[in-house]
Amino acid sequence: MMSSKAWSTRHKRSRAETSLYVLGAAVLAVIGVAGYLLTESAATTPPDLASLPASTASAAPIPTQVSVPGPLAIVRDGTPLRVLFAGDSLTGNYFASSAEAGFRSRVATALGPVELTTAELADQTLTTVSRIVEVPADLDLAVVELGTNDVGTQTPFDQFTSQYRDLLGKITTTSPGAALICAGTWQDAGEAYDAVIEAECLAAGGRYVPLVDIFEADGTRGPVGTATPFGESDTFHPNDSGHQQIADAILAALTVS
Repeated sequence: MMSSKAWSTRHKRSRAETSLYVLGAAVLAVIGVAGYLLTESAATTPPDLASLPASTASAAPIPTQVSVPGPLAIVRDGTPLRVLFAGDSLTGNYFASSAEAGFRSRVATALGPVELTTAELADQTLTTVSRIVEVPADLDLAVVELGTNDVGTQTPFDQFTSQYRDLLGKITTTSPGAALICAGTWQDAGEAYDAVIEAECLAAGGRYVPLVDIFEADGTRGPVGTATPFGESDTFHPNDSGHQQIADAILAALTVS
């Protein structure tokens, strides 16, 4: 028969062992929960975008913040200013109510007298128009309005960049003293192409004139079906108000003395 002292000692040992078992189980439970949470966190953490394959990245250039330089100065020498316009249907004054109401004509009239050279093709991309541009020597001003049709045809950005750079290089090489204005795309989906136009124009010493705000403004396009010298108007091309605002934006980037 077990003595009372021995029973008491064994009972105390049993309770201590039970306490240790319970404590151990609790510690193991905490460790298990922590491990589960860490596993779940690792499983739901968004992937590092930098580690994604190159094929998942957009091919569009990333717009960069650039300082906005002041207007370009043009100095008259007593002779008509020599001006080049290269562009698409907008440069061709589509769909103004008259040729005189188009932005090209408005800019030329405001700068007059001018000796005007134009190279424009409606519905054509930079690739096509750049091939027909003949740059006169000793230009005072070159206005390039291209890229709108490239948005629709999705010209590859590397191709567009190279060709735009080459066109500006042709202008600055043939007429190194010319003031250079580069109009953005007449689109609300041309941001990536506008980024190329802006960067290349500033690198060539020119001034970038965005058109998207004019495109999106009320009353600068349409109405559809109005008769013009260029055919019936649509809801895409600028009307007289749109052409006037484009001309104003270009002229605001210049000072003439």
